[in-house]
Amino acid sequence: MRHFATDYRPLATQKVLIEEKPISHQIMMDQGIATVWIPYTLDIDGKRYHCGVDVFTLLQSKGSWKIVSWVYTAEPNGCDRLMQENSKKH
Repeated sequence: MRHFATDYRPLATQKVLIEEKPISHQIMMDQGIATVWIPYTLDIDGKRYHCGVDVFTLLQSKGSWKIVSWVYTAEPNGCDRLMQENSKKH
């Protein structure tokens, strides 16, 4: 298990370009609850740092959607697999 602070705190003090780009997305909704699954790539100064999946859980409240949880993976060696899996879906 990894924590956001462990992954990103060291980057906060550096002057680097961080680019997270979605590969694809999938949204599932029912009766005011939704999950969003987003495989992504993360590059730092133009170099691939890792790939992973962001997963958000949302609830609809008073006409708008609120994020209630966010979990993610960070796979330094998982980019080929994620790109391959997601190219088959589209």
